[in-house]
Amino acid sequence: MNLFKLIPFFILAAFSSQELKTGDTVPDIKLADVYDHQKSMPFLGSRVFLLLYIDPDRQHIIDPLTKELDTPEIDRLDFEVVSVIDCKDTWIPFWLLQTGARKEQKRHPESPILFDTDNSLQSSWKFGNCDNESVVVIVGKDSQVALFGKMGSEDECRNYVPQVLAKIREMTK
Repeated sequence: MNLFKLIPFFILAAFSSQELKTGDTVPDIKLADVYDHQKSMPFLGSRVFLLLYIDPDRQHIIDPLTKELDTPEIDRLDFEVVSVIDCKDTWIPFWLLQTGARKEQKRHPESPILFDTDNSLQSSWKFGNCDNESVVVIVGKDSQVALFGKMGSEDECRNYVPQVLAKIREMTK
């Protein structure tokens, strides 16, 4: 077999598996909300929003950021928060995730909670493997990625918080 014939396939595979990066335009996608209704990605193309992609097995990873988002200074900024729960890479039953998410949705009705049951968001937005990690994406009004990051621990998240907050402030002036 001629190895030179395989080179285009390796090149194509390398480019198609690239992770999301700043400047990429993200496509709309439908995901289930806490009541099993299919919803387009909220705020896409109309508002600046922060997407939190959460592995429920390690949901505490994102705690340092969510605590900062609850401060009055950040609350006054003109942006939205969307949480997406990665349901495919967890042992936790869906009904239990949904029950907890419904309670949280009632506490924060302004911030949609969605479920990625088949990794369709992870795949279409090119997050790569997110098992045991949380993902943060800031998306502008133009549907372009302004910031993308993956965190595997609370310390990584804590170190990433200043960058996230600075980008939100910059985009909501």
